[in-house]
Parts: sequence; C-alpha cells; structure tokens
Amino acid sequence: MVKLLPRFSKVEEWLHWLENLHPTKIDLTLDRAKKALTNIGLDEKKFPSIVIAGTNGKGSSVAFLEGIYFEAGYKVGSFTSPHISCFNERIRINKEQIKDSDLINVFSLIDVARKEVSLSYFEYSFIAALYYFVIENIDIALFEVGLGGRLDVVNSIDHDLSLITSIDLDHQSWLGDDRDSIGLEKAGVMRPKKPSVISDRNPPKSILEYAQNIKAVLHRIGSSFDYTRKENYWDYFSDNDVIHSIDYPSFGADIQLDNASGSIAAAKIMSNSLPINKIDIKKGISRTKIKGRIDKYHINGVDWLFDVAHNPASTKILAQKLKSIPNKGKVIAIFSMLRDKDIKSSIANLIPYIDEWNFVALEGDRSCSSKDIIKNLSNFDITISSHSSVDLAYSVIEPTAKKGDLVVIFGSFRIVAPVMTILGL
Repeated sequence: MVKLLPRFSKVEEWLHWLENLHPTKIDLTLDRAKKALTNIGLDEKKFPSIVIAGTNGKGSSVAFLEGIYFEAGYKVGSFTSPHISCFNERIRINKEQIKDSDLINVFSLIDVARKEVSLSYFEYSFIAALYYFVIENIDIALFEVGLGGRLDVVNSIDHDLSLITSIDLDHQSWLGDDRDSIGLEKAGVMRPKKPSVISDRNPPKSILEYAQNIKAVLHRIGSSFDYTRKENYWDYFSDNDVIHSIDYPSFGADIQLDNASGSIAAAKIMSNSLPINKIDIKKGISRTKIKGRIDKYHINGVDWLFDVAHNPASTKILAQKLKSIPNKGKVIAIFSMLRDKDIKSSIANLIPYIDEWNFVALEGDRSCSSKDIIKNLSNFDITISSHSSVDLAYSVIEPTAKKGDLVVIFGSFRIVAPVMTILGL
C-alpha cells in the first residue's frame, strides 16, 4: 500500500475535519462523488458488488450476506453506517474493521487525489471504503446506502445486483411524504436488465413500475422466494431450490427472516460468478451477529435490550417483541430521537409496553430537545423523566433497576451506542 504523509495523524482528527469539509452535511447529488472518483481513478468497475437500500433492515442484510460470503471463503468487503462504537466499524473486510493506520492512509490518498472536489462526511467515507477494497483486492463488496438511493453516493458506481429491504416512512424531508415517493428514491439503485431482490412483501407500486420501465430483473419475496417457519428452525425455498433446517438468527425479531431470505436470494443469484453451497448459507446465517437490533443481554439479574428503532415501522417491530417477552418486573425505557423523525407515531407504538420513560437530550443540530419531546408527546398519558446526558441517565436508572426488570434502550444510534459502551458490550 502506498504511504503518504498524512494531513492528520489520528483518526479522530480526520473525522473532525471531515465533518467540516463540505458546507452541507446532507447534500444529495452524485456529481461531486463521480468527479472525485474520476480524479482518484476509481470510476471503473474493480470487483463484483451488491448495493443494499431500504428503510429498515439494510444493516442486517449486509451482515447476513457478509456471513455467507465469509463462510464460503471469499474476501468480502462491507461498508455500512452508522457505527456503534467507532468509525472503523463502517469499513470491514472479512468481518474485521479497518485498522487506524490503513484508514488514515486511505484518507490521505483521497485528500491528494480528489483535487479541488468538496466531499461530505459520508461521501468521503464511502470513497475511503471503495479505495481500501481496491487496494486489498477483495472478491466482492457490499455497500449499504446511507440515505435514499437514487442520489446517495453509493449509487455513483456500477454494481451487479441491488437488494431493497422494507420501505416505510423516514427521512421525509429529503425523500418524500409517502411510501411511493420514498420507494421511487430507493428504486434508483436498480440497474437496467440487472437483478434486483425485493425483500419487502408489499413494495410500493413506484418500485415495481420503475423496475418494469428499466427492465430490471425482479426477484420478490412471496413469489420468487420465501421461507417456512418450523419450531426450531426455518426453511428457505425458491423456484428451483430448497434449503432445509436453517437456524434462526441470533438477533432481532421475525422480520429478520425476510432480511435473511432476501440475502440468500441475492447470494444465490450471484452464484454463477461467486459459487456458494447450502452449508455456506446455513453457517453464514446462523453465525451472523449484529449489535443494536433487538439485542438482549442479562446483566446482574436485569435484562437490557438495545434496538436502533427510530421510525414508526421499526418501533412497531420492537413493540411486537416486547409483547412477546415474559417479564416479571418493570419495563424501563431510555430513548432519544432526532428532531426530523416521526416521534409521535414512533413512541405511540411502544406506550402499552413501557412502564417508565427516560429521555436523553443529545448534542447536535438534528437532536431532539426536552421541549421537542413534550410538544410531540403532550397528548399521551405518560410521564417522561428528562436527562441531560447518557451518563446521567444511566447513573439514575442502573442502581434502581431490580432483578426481573427490563431496560429498553432505543432510538438513535447515538443513544444505543454509549449505553452499550458503558456496559462494556
């Protein structure tokens, strides 16, 4: 790997610089990224890739695919966002996050080669992943879309297959106010005459129409492939294959079977160039772990459940999970959400299953304040305790939680991650 004298010597310094490099944090266009990729020499296809778009389930689907390809012996690169503990989690090869030294070097290479092109934090991150994967000569790349799809930087390169997970209301300020508008933005990752896997059982009409217009080859859950639940395992089936006795995923709720099935379908479609067998698939699914997706731990008699549910669709799934959990004590919530989310609908799903509510005000432009929470939840008959920091909330709740209680931490990654760090998870 070529080494350059870096602008900064620490990852934290680079990240701080990246936060202020581009004047607009969310600036949806492909123009800058494509120009930078041309300047850097990354504009031509280097390896097979799958792009994953959707409202919920993207990270889980990447993790399942990563597991399958890892078990099959391929060198698989994964780019995901956001992160739980540290930025390096976003860029992985064979489940191992990028080292600080390699990340700094790739950042430095981009800094020189991009010339005058201004890049946002996310654009720079994606190009860093792409550059690193090229240097490391991977066999296949998995790229998770950050926001939308059509104008997300991940869509600035060509890819072999698109996987679209569940579609619901989120990021309406950028993507539109209904599922059809949002679906059309997600559909932008499809490519003419190339395969696209849809793991949403009721996809918006806009996705199906867009696929038809560009002659994408659709593979839909419920028609092209699906699964059957059994007591201790599940079976995957498609038009020409069956995989029996797959272990249930170790995280999440029932929706993960949709995500796992979509991932299996995608891997099997790609198997002409990247062969896999049923054992690889079964091991890949059963051994996949991902933090913060209905992720439960038992610590000193108290259950702690972490979930990055931050929109109505995902809190509905969380509510279904809470309903199914036998619990002897109280259910205590610690949560925080960004101001541009549908806070009212998201919280409404959980009200029947939470006994005590604790809100944490986080720092940042998009963060929700105590006033925002009171305004959004004033019509609900609940009492909310407000805390000025995660540490303070934890210091109040942890000593008072009793054996048999369930503490549920949900919402933004920025509330889930620090509590997991405090607990050493």
